[in-house]
Amino acid sequence: MASQPLNNLMKKYPTKPVAQVDVSVMNQFIDPNTRKILEILHDHHVPTRIVGGAVRDLLLHKPPRDIDLVVDADPSETLFLLDLYGIEAETTGIKHGTIKAVFRDNGSKNKVEITSLGYRIQMKNKRPFLKQAKNWATDSEMRDLTINSMSMDLHGHIWDYQGGYEDLKHSRIRMLPDTRTNIQDDPNQIMRYFKALTIFPKPLMVKKDLDWIKKHISLLANQEDDERVIRNLLSIQKSPNADKILQLMCQLGVKKYISYLPC
Repeated sequence: MASQPLNNLMKKYPTKPVAQVDVSVMNQFIDPNTRKILEILHDHHVPTRIVGGAVRDLLLHKPPRDIDLVVDADPSETLFLLDLYGIEAETTGIKHGTIKAVFRDNGSKNKVEITSLGYRIQMKNKRPFLKQAKNWATDSEMRDLTINSMSMDLHGHIWDYQGGYEDLKHSRIRMLPDTRTNIQDDPNQIMRYFKALTIFPKPLMVKKDLDWIKKHISLLANQEDDERVIRNLLSIQKSPNADKILQLMCQLGVKKYISYLPC
């Protein structure tokens, strides 16, 4: 008989995919460099999924801007494979388990992001401490929003452990439980929240999320020169749904901290 904790886990997380994307549709958006990495991972039997915004965009029938990969492997294994094939690696994101495969094509530098499943290194009592998710479900808990927490295997099956699929169908933007704490460490995630709102013409917002943002908007102090903040604001402004969200940002007092916000 299954243990009670296992029974609870089975109730909490789905055991079947919620949808499937046609592989031929998925493949047309995979660039040659990402395809090469996928082939290497496949040849060496490394479990791999596409995660985040790419999954969301494919379900919305939009071309994904980036394709990010998560692997059930340690960063050291990723580095070993890249070295084995003579591929340059960038390790600046190692504390999040992210290794970037670097390809130099005709003078330009292209990167493929490969992140280890639920991998986080933090400092604890002045020593590095590894926090690692146990599986794809617990890895999904480490995302920012439910619609960004879905993953897709290489057969096009969509896995959803946080209710992101239903939220996407209803144009709902909902934070995951750890996001409030994460925003305090990285205020740029407030801008990511506003950017997510622009995905839909009429986004539904969760009141407790919006109340939290309003209460902690001052976290954006001293952030206006952050390259990511600038990039997210530009993305918001370019969206066809920008006007309503820019108005909301102005109402919440973002202008006080991001002086170039057009209010």
